[in-house]
Amino acid sequence: MKKKSMQQMREHALYQIVNGVNVAEVLEKSGGVLTKSDVDCFCRILMLETDDDFFGKNGVDLQERILAKKMKEVCASEAFLYLNLTPQQSIVLLKDRSIDLIAFANDLLEQIKQEYENSCTASISSEISCAEQIICAMDELEELMENKFYHPNVRLFYSGMKSSDCEIIKIDDDTLIKQMKQDIRMKDVQSLRDHFERFSQRYRSQTAFSQMYIKFLFANLLKDIYDAVPGEGEKQLNTKIDQLYRSFDFVQVTDIVSDSINLLEKTFSGRVQTGHREVEAVKRYIAAHYGDEMSVERLSELVYMAPSYLSSVFKKETGQNLNRFIKSVRMEKAKDLLEQTMMKIVDISTACGYPNVSYFCSSFREYYGISPQKFRESGDEMIEEK
Repeated sequence: MKKKSMQQMREHALYQIVNGVNVAEVLEKSGGVLTKSDVDCFCRILMLETDDDFFGKNGVDLQERILAKKMKEVCASEAFLYLNLTPQQSIVLLKDRSIDLIAFANDLLEQIKQEYENSCTASISSEISCAEQIICAMDELEELMENKFYHPNVRLFYSGMKSSDCEIIKIDDDTLIKQMKQDIRMKDVQSLRDHFERFSQRYRSQTAFSQMYIKFLFANLLKDIYDAVPGEGEKQLNTKIDQLYRSFDFVQVTDIVSDSINLLEKTFSGRVQTGHREVEAVKRYIAAHYGDEMSVERLSELVYMAPSYLSSVFKKETGQNLNRFIKSVRMEKAKDLLEQTMMKIVDISTACGYPNVSYFCSSFREYYGISPQKFRESGDEMIEEK
């Protein structure tokens, strides 16, 4: 029991580091349970993500029955640490640099599909050499995971991957055009530039399309841009479209659109910026429905955004991963119910969106460093000590 308690305390401390809490602060508060060498030993991180609550239902089984067994096949079983972040997301921190992580991840994804009949996506971080790099690796993993939107048939993403490595499909016009329209509506000029570069790249070396067709596509994009420019927008649009159709090469076409994006940025920067309405709507919905079954897909439907795009916008706006924000709201509510009511823990679990009480207790302990029962007996003082 003591060994299990120490392991739980280490996982709680590591959970804090993964979520961006200062490493030195976490190590100091751990009271020696977690040392610098314990976290400096990790060299890569593998992130697993599903569209449903797979890890809330199967995380323990996956760790003990599948993951541990597969790790023994390639290295010592203690050369990794599994950490469940949310019901939809978990990570595996690895210590052995010799593992062929791409092959390992592909095998793991295939086994998850066979054993659980569940489709899972994975991303692999670049190498890290110390605990302070863990949070950067987490940001990298989430950025890689956003590629799911563009490549729905690809299940593994990693830095430096090539099309031949995973048979990445080309991004279709409709997907990118929708994203650029959304960027304009959300006043996200950086994302607009990124998506425009992808859109341009698609046609930069293409000879199968006529010049007129390409100019037509880019002229429509110009219209979307100038629709967001007040005042002289229509007059400027006509001038730019005339220039575009008179262009002799593709570079001139893209330069005209790039200049218009710069104008759009100046227009946006001159306005009073307000929070994204979609993000605020999502926050309100989570606060009111934290006990319901919830996923990024469900939330994205409420605000008519692509799931990966909502996740990206939410993080830019709040600085926090959407799934982890949902978890934080549920944990805070569970803490309030433990303090202010005499509800049974199993009922609190259900009320906070966790039908599996064992998973709820594990998540609460991971989040606060103390079990729900001990918190009820000891209160906030115990959390502060932890």
